[in-house]
Amino acid sequence: MYGYAAFKPDGEHLYACDTRADGRSVKAEIRWGTKKASVTDSNGAKAGCGHKNLSIAEGTRVQFRVVVEGIGAYPWVNATA
Repeated sequence: MYGYAAFKPDGEHLYACDTRADGRSVKAEIRWGTKKASVTDSNGAKAGCGHKNLSIAEGTRVQFRVVVEGIGAYPWVNATA
């Protein structure tokens, strides 16, 4: 596994976490309605993840996924804000 994306609905937090020191960046993407956002883990596999605090209405359906540089995007995961 190269890394992962996580969405925490309490406060609408999106995380991108790189777990392999291989020079490939890891990005988390999220979409809801006609909007979208993304965040990249800018420190590579070092401790800490990329984080973005979003403002999404409670109860809104969202989809998020992880994208690995040079590998591509993994399937969308459904969630609710």
